[in-house]
Amino acid sequence: MERFGLARLFEDQLGAPSSPVYWLLGVVCLLLLLGSCYVFLQAGRRYAEDRFHLRIARRYAALIGAFSALGAASVAFSVLSVPFLSKRLWLVIAVLGLAASAGHLVYFFRRRYARAQFAHREAERRRRPRPRPKAGGRKRRGRRQ
Repeated sequence: MERFGLARLFEDQLGAPSSPVYWLLGVVCLLLLLGSCYVFLQAGRRYAEDRFHLRIARRYAALIGAFSALGAASVAFSVLSVPFLSKRLWLVIAVLGLAASAGHLVYFFRRRYARAQFAHREAERRRRPRPRPKAGGRKRRGRRQ
């Protein structure tokens, strides 16, 4: 039972981890980091006209990128046996953050996306310039007889 104890999260890893799960998590975090950087950088080009989707893409790309960078760094520090930064706690925080980000993404698209998109479109419609009548009013022509 000592293998799964809470105190094990706060121990420094003195040697490189031998478990293939560390390597798998490292590769997954690295791929997620690269993918989220790509999405964040390409969102401006893809959603140039649509500020709503631009904001959503950048928000979730930044969240996933931050947690996957923490996970990749945690695995790298575990392999290098850096004293404070090689604790298992950092990897657990990264995995929980990625799971929470994915859960919020699913929640947002299932529950709030339609209402938020409708509200954004209404605000954009109200912001759009409307034609205004001229100051002098409508010019009248002479009466036809």
